[in-house]
Amino acid sequence: ALSANYGSGKTHFIALTEQIALREGFLVASLSLDANELKPSDTAKIYQTALSRLRYPNQSERGLAPLLAQARQQPQVTQVLLDQSPRGETCPLASSIRLYLDDDVDQNGVVQ
Repeated sequence: ALSANYGSGKTHFIALTEQIALREGFLVASLSLDANELKPSDTAKIYQTALSRLRYPNQSERGLAPLLAQARQQPQVTQVLLDQSPRGETCPLASSIRLYLDDDVDQNGVVQ
């Protein structure tokens, strides 16, 4: 979290940090929490917004779909991450990713 007075360079600092992270090969997503559009108490919307704003190094695509497409190409890595889920088999995200990686769900979330 970054908090400072208006005009102190928060947006500039975040933009530079994003550029450096992308150049170093990291995924980035930035968002601003406020009392009207994206409330700090609405964790589901924060999560959804962050995923929709995921940016990738050297790609114009955004969101979760490109990450899942890459995961399909490296199932061994994905399986390790899924196995480390703190909620195990009861994790809805892990279950959805498993379905997607097993080709039972397309990129739009439609069960085949």
